[in-house]
Amino acid sequence: MSEQKRFMLVEVKNNGETLVMDDGSEWTVNPGDMPTACIWIVTASIQAELDNEADAFSWALLNTSAGQTVRAMISKPTDGAENSAPR
Repeated sequence: MSEQKRFMLVEVKNNGETLVMDDGSEWTVNPGDMPTACIWIVTASIQAELDNEADAFSWALLNTSAGQTVRAMISKPTDGAENSAPR
């Protein structure tokens, strides 16, 4: 079973390169997905799901408000452990 976490989006930085969630975690978006992430609206509901088959961008972030998904990696976790689920 894959690991999942829910957030509220609080900031979109650098034209969609970085997404900041309500728990303080920051996520680096796959460059190919930046055009999608850059138009996401703050306060959107985000569901993160760990995909163990993926390489560097091992998380799928689903914007449940817009029905769009981007690939991402945790660049600033809340618990200090890289690529683990934020707490």
